[in-house]
Amino acid sequence: MNMTEVEKLLEKLEKRIEDIWHKPPKEIDNIRNPMGVYAHSFPMINYAFHALLAASSEIFRLKNHAIKSDVALETLTLLAKETCKYYGDFVAVYGLTDTGELLNSVSSTMVHVKKREEYIELADKLCV
Repeated sequence: MNMTEVEKLLEKLEKRIEDIWHKPPKEIDNIRNPMGVYAHSFPMINYAFHALLAASSEIFRLKNHAIKSDVALETLTLLAKETCKYYGDFVAVYGLTDTGELLNSVSSTMVHVKKREEYIELADKLCV
C-alpha cells in the first residue's frame, strides 16, 4: 500500500515524539554550545521557545475549529500551512533548525490534507 503524504508526515511526527526521549534533536547542541551563526544569548532561545508556544496555541485553536465548527477544511489547512511556515522559518533563524524543518514539512504537506480527520490527527501531533 502506498502511503499518502499526510500518512508519511504523521509517521515522521510519531517517530520524532518517540525518539526525542532517547535521542535529543541536534539543535539542542546549538543551545548548549552556541557557535557561529547559532551563538545567541539565552533571551533569543527563550524568544524562540515562546514563539513555538504561540504556534502550538494557534494550531490547537484551529484544531478546535475543525472539531466544533463548520469552517471549511480548505480554510483550516491554509491557515495551518501559513502558521507552520511562518514559525518554522522564524525558529530556524534562532538555531532551532530541526524544529524549523519539521514545521516547514508540515506546511508543505497541508495541501495534501483531504479529510477533517486527517487535519485533526495532524494537529494533535503538533500540539504534543
